[in-house]
Amino acid sequence: MPANATPSYNQTQIIYTFTFSVSAVGGLSFDNTGGVGLATMQAYASRVESQILADTTIQGLIGADWVPVWGPVVYSEDTSAPTIHADNTMGCYYSPSNNLFVIPIAGTNPNSPFDWLNEDFEVGTLVAWSSIGGTGSGNISTGAATGLNILLNMTSQSVTLLAALSDYVTTNKITNAQVAVGGHSLAGALSPCFALYMYNNPSLWNPTGQLTLSAYPTAGPTPGDADFATYYNSVITANGITYSSLYNTLDVIPLAWESDELETIPTIYDASIVPPSGSNPSDDFMGIFTCGLQLNAAQASKDWLGIPVNPYTQVSTGRSTVAGTFDLDVDAAVVKKLKYVSVVLPGSLKDFAPTLTNVARFAAQAAAQHTTAYPPLLNISAFDTEYLNILAANKPTSSVQVDAVQTTVRRVTGVDLGAIDGDVLAKAAR
Repeated sequence: MPANATPSYNQTQIIYTFTFSVSAVGGLSFDNTGGVGLATMQAYASRVESQILADTTIQGLIGADWVPVWGPVVYSEDTSAPTIHADNTMGCYYSPSNNLFVIPIAGTNPNSPFDWLNEDFEVGTLVAWSSIGGTGSGNISTGAATGLNILLNMTSQSVTLLAALSDYVTTNKITNAQVAVGGHSLAGALSPCFALYMYNNPSLWNPTGQLTLSAYPTAGPTPGDADFATYYNSVITANGITYSSLYNTLDVIPLAWESDELETIPTIYDASIVPPSGSNPSDDFMGIFTCGLQLNAAQASKDWLGIPVNPYTQVSTGRSTVAGTFDLDVDAAVVKKLKYVSVVLPGSLKDFAPTLTNVARFAAQAAAQHTTAYPPLLNISAFDTEYLNILAANKPTSSVQVDAVQTTVRRVTGVDLGAIDGDVLAKAAR
């Protein structure tokens, strides 16, 4: 595709392609024998991104003149383990024809305990935003603060992303460009924080003062409390940041951590996953699980009576939904795996089989709605198809792939779908 040809995707779709492609190392564990795992992982991420930018099919979608400004850079919290994985990934790219910079941030890596425990679920305490951004009000979760600090301190050839952006703008005499920060899942919370940090600290990245800032998070849980949301809404309203936050109505992740949204989680799939007969309350396990999420979030604040109160609030300005569709194929696969589990389980454990099956179905559906459902909902399926082909062609032999759906089911229920053979269960039930 000629560099000056018009891409078929609009600007928003182009931004989404980068926010998904930056997660190329997600779900992979790399052999770290000899301490080479991080270098192997970094090389793989760079190779995939290079092939994406050079792919003629993808160029027809997003344009042919995209160049890397910085990264992608992969961060791993523990580089001494026998096998390692990515905990955070970020990059920066520029298109002269669009006069657009995109800063994509990777979401939760399904096989990263650090992501799950230290960034996603570390919401029981808060950190003052002003202590990070230098100004502003409100608080963000300790997990969001941890992730943001990692991103701000990541370097490529000893240079941070913001310093590289500033140098690139100066060297190439770029004016009136837009800088779009985007990310999915965990990065749906981190990318708004990163954009707000940039807004609070323009001298670090906007040497001429002529660049404009935007944020395009998808499927993001809220990173902060009500005061933080109020401050962020005021920044958006003042046009300090152009903000577009989108999520799938059947995705449970963006329903965290605001109290009234969390409470909708247990029954979100009731139209398709019918609760066991006589269950009271009807979605007991998921209700208990969600209660735990509420109590975890409530630790972050107390009201004047000393009663824990969940302080988290979504940034509402610019937030919108897209209607999801229940994934019948994913659900059928789980049902097939566990069809005979009630017969195989011994004694009184049989009584728990319907609930176990429903929880596994719920977890599998939640994983699918948070991952594979998004490319078609965001109208980037053509990109996703080509992107997956590139991943398949480049998968390192020293890496191990983790399935996001099976990983989620195993973490929530303890059931390893990959280790269950439905046919074996059927034979055992005879």
